[in-house]
Amino acid sequence: MQRQLLCGLGAAIVALACVPTAVVAEEPACVQFRSPSQSSALAKELIDTGTGTVYLAGGSAAISDAAWASYSPPAGLRKNSTRHLLFASSCYLRSVSMPADCRDQACLALRQIDGATWVELARGAQARCLPDPQGCTPGHGKPGNLRATALVKCRNLEFRGHI
Repeated sequence: MQRQLLCGLGAAIVALACVPTAVVAEEPACVQFRSPSQSSALAKELIDTGTGTVYLAGGSAAISDAAWASYSPPAGLRKNSTRHLLFASSCYLRSVSMPADCRDQACLALRQIDGATWVELARGAQARCLPDPQGCTPGHGKPGNLRATALVKCRNLEFRGHI
């Protein structure tokens, strides 16, 4: 089992080689923002192209899997690539913009977009394109290239098995 605290800058490149940047003496409690009835296998995320902020569907009016399939976000936002989650469990600690000493629901930065609720999940810190630095657009790697993005997020992820 590999468990990492991602509260600070963590990088995920191909094999999810996450780099912890903070040592926490006492781990804060997890903040619940998803209904147990929501799908947890599909990450429904929007990216604010101006700030690099990543929003995850969550809260009282999260977008459904069915609505997500045909959803087109407003100008300035784009859908993140569809990813099926591979971690065994996740503990959301707080939104990046919230103070480290927040508690419970006060740790969430919520935003309403098109009538749905979204939780601030992360902020992009740096993106690179490998092997050709010019081989990527802001959102995708061109054929033959890998786009690797470093994110700032406050979350515990637990991986088991085939990692």
